[in-house]
Amino acid sequence: MARSLYQPLDLGAALNQQNPFKMLLPLVSCQLVSHMVALFTIGCIVKLSSYNFCINCNSKLNMPDLGNIVDCQNCKASMARKRCPKAFYCKVRLHDEHDRPLHFTLFDKSIRQLVELYNTTNPHDAFELKNLTEYNIKEAFALLEDFKMTYDGSRVINIELNR
Repeated sequence: MARSLYQPLDLGAALNQQNPFKMLLPLVSCQLVSHMVALFTIGCIVKLSSYNFCINCNSKLNMPDLGNIVDCQNCKASMARKRCPKAFYCKVRLHDEHDRPLHFTLFDKSIRQLVELYNTTNPHDAFELKNLTEYNIKEAFALLEDFKMTYDGSRVINIELNR
């Protein structure tokens, strides 16, 4: 008769209960400082895309080719196509002050911050943020001077002018 894998095999070994570990380890508070601040210039835009998002839950919408009504797959809300805001994201190659390349994916908030920085340094050629286009972003990024960016790994935390 074959033994089941679940049947214990008695080898005559006994387990002895051990005394609990009595030495208390000191509590150490660890704070990892992972935010880095550096000066950057934009080397190139690798990819730039736009999408529309739901005004109710902010999720990305699949926009049908026809019709004036859009339905959100996430929250099931229905809204007029013209009311769906547009957002951008892009992959960029940045260069720090030592000319080392770093790759980042920038989302709408960071992209708009960079365009605002361009607008403050070029008020006569400023782009309207409400009607921002992919071409406006490309032009602003190409002409933008050094900027200071705080980041954590590949996540952008804050962008500001280098002053």
